[in-house]
Amino acid sequence: MLRVVLDTDILSEIYKEQNSIVTAKAQRYLEYHDRLTYTSMTASEVLFGLYAKDAKKQINQAKAFLRAQDELVPGSEDYWLVAEINGALKRMGRPIGEGDTMIAAVVGNRGLTLATGNTNHYQFVIDAGFSLTLENWKEE
Repeated sequence: MLRVVLDTDILSEIYKEQNSIVTAKAQRYLEYHDRLTYTSMTASEVLFGLYAKDAKKQINQAKAFLRAQDELVPGSEDYWLVAEINGALKRMGRPIGEGDTMIAAVVGNRGLTLATGNTNHYQFVIDAGFSLTLENWKEE
């Protein structure tokens, strides 16, 4: 099984353990890989949701969970690609937001696959001519 990077929606589902399809895919994935992989932007989005609710206990639990996984930290090339993707999407009239373009840039620059439940959203990046491989972890 190839290494994938988890989008925010999938990482959240795994952490909450409420979606049986996502949980099963994560368990199968962990049979081949030691840890889950996510981007720093995903961590920021997950923690933002918890901070917005002032869920102190959950924040500490989420940080411990995240520390045990594999985090991909963006570099200069990723930020430059974000600017390029955002420019292209704006010209197309299909902006998807800085967070998602950062996730797409980090994943695309590394030639990895993005596991998401939001493939339609990320398809805009592909339609704009950028390399991004998607896998829907919310479908059987």
